[in-house]
Amino acid sequence: MVMTLADLRLEIREELGEADSEPDPMFSNVYLNKWINRYAAMIAKLTNCIEGYTTFTTTSGVKIYNMPSNFFKPSLVKRDDKFEITPIDIHKLKTMNISMSGVPNYYLILDNSIYFYDTPNTTYTINFWGYKYPAYMNNDTDVLDFEDEELIEALIMLVIARAKKKEEEYGVANDYLSKVPGSVSDYLTRTNSNQEQNKATVIDVMGYLGGGF
Repeated sequence: MVMTLADLRLEIREELGEADSEPDPMFSNVYLNKWINRYAAMIAKLTNCIEGYTTFTTTSGVKIYNMPSNFFKPSLVKRDDKFEITPIDIHKLKTMNISMSGVPNYYLILDNSIYFYDTPNTTYTINFWGYKYPAYMNNDTDVLDFEDEELIEALIMLVIARAKKKEEEYGVANDYLSKVPGSVSDYLTRTNSNQEQNKATVIDVMGYLGGGF
């Protein structure tokens, strides 16, 4: 199902009992557009529903690179010589000599950056396959990047639930959340304390490495 930003907003307003043409709606287009885009990005990250491919080039002596634009997670990374670069986690990194310069055979993802080990000793073309966020929709004619009907329905339910929460209609908001797949609704109720705890663990490990990761 192909949906534009205007299509999505119309579906949401029908549930809210409003119309785009109202001179003073309870929820402005700016408000609804913001949450449509935010929840679309969240759903894409939870479900890995948008895949893509790109390339970028390393620089000799540079270890850290930004994640390619609009990507949040790799699925496969290869050098231009066709060899796969192996993903590692922070615990594997603790066992490695991270000061080496040479051919990058491993990579670590941290804070939306890619760390290569060994540090590239020359220029390499990196072939990057991965999962992406949807393109941000600014104009009414912009099309949502995923077409799965269940995911679109989840997006609509989430935005309506957000609007009802703003109106302090918490019971109605919960009713709409109950129509959202569990993995998505669980994300909404995840506590900040858990996120902070995970962040603290990474910082502790990085401290162990002396900060020069």
